[in-house]
Amino acid sequence: MPTIISQIEQLEDNLRRFRYRFDTVEKSLRSGSLSVKRRDDLLNEEENLTKLIAESEKDVKLLRAENRKTMLVSVILLAVLAGLYYSFAGFS
Repeated sequence: MPTIISQIEQLEDNLRRFRYRFDTVEKSLRSGSLSVKRRDDLLNEEENLTKLIAESEKDVKLLRAENRKTMLVSVILLAVLAGLYYSFAGFS
């Protein structure tokens, strides 16, 4: 099972590719010398990329929130273990 960090990195890589392709499509659409079919294809691709970017950004946001929760649990567990260690080791 991949870690949360690796999932975030993979999604961010996908986002970079989607945004690059989106920019390329936009530049192509701005050039006036396109056939009607090519223009429609690019508009459809732009729409699909917009959806993919929004979905990926949402997924990254959710994974980051999950990562924060995991980190909080780790810190709490570490604090509890340190407290137990110091209380039983006679350092109190």
